[in-house]
Amino acid sequence: MGSYKGRDDETDSLIWRQVKEGGESALGRLVHRYANALQNYGYKFVPDTDFVKDCVQEVFIKVWSRRQALAHPDSVRAYLLSSVRQCL
Repeated sequence: MGSYKGRDDETDSLIWRQVKEGGESALGRLVHRYANALQNYGYKFVPDTDFVKDCVQEVFIKVWSRRQALAHPDSVRAYLLSSVRQCL
């Protein structure tokens, strides 16, 4: 899985819109783009690898299951980081 480095917000915005429209491949791109960065962020608060991975997975599950009701965030990255923090 990739991490967030050098990605532009416009691309994130496009992927977010595609997820909201039901694009499963877009969700996969979002996971690929952010999973490692979100896990690394979570490890700063909780040193339990399995727990942090579960939280990150739960964030993406919630994004998918609530995609139609989700607002479009100013920053997808900030939204995901905040969601992981709330899960922990």
